Amino acid sequence: MRSVKLHEGHRRSLAAGFRLIEQRLDHVEELLKDLRFGDASLAALETTVEAEKNDIQQKVADLRRALREFAERFSLEPHQASIRQMLAGKVAGAWLILEGCRRRHLRNNRGEVESSVSAALEDGIHELFTKVLILRGKLR
Repeated sequence: MRSVKLHEGHRRSLAAGFRLIEQRLDHVEELLKDLRFGDASLAALETTVEAEKNDIQQKVADLRRALREFAERFSLEPHQASIRQMLAGKVAGAWLILEGCRRRHLRNNRGEVESSVSAALEDGIHELFTKVLILRGKLR
């Protein structure tokens, strides 16, 4: 496989993104170790996931291998983030989740939001966005 040269900033961005993917995969593996979700309504899910556990673990391993190969091809070095960067990344994730909670996204996915609720919903989401921005600013 031929190596590809990237600009340093691009390599750092990719390495940081890959580290986030690795963390998500770590979490998936952690959850697979103990499939008790504690909610009786999830019993069917537990049974389904348990039956597919080995296949899921194999797919996680395949993705990890592909990430390593990609990193080698583009000369990516492991990303060493500070605790502040990691916390800021988690807060940025909250921003994305809140964006998905806005009226226009709910309308696209679940049907029109009642007009009597729409303004209150948007105001509440806006207030949450403001708090996320304040927290994000503190972490910079």
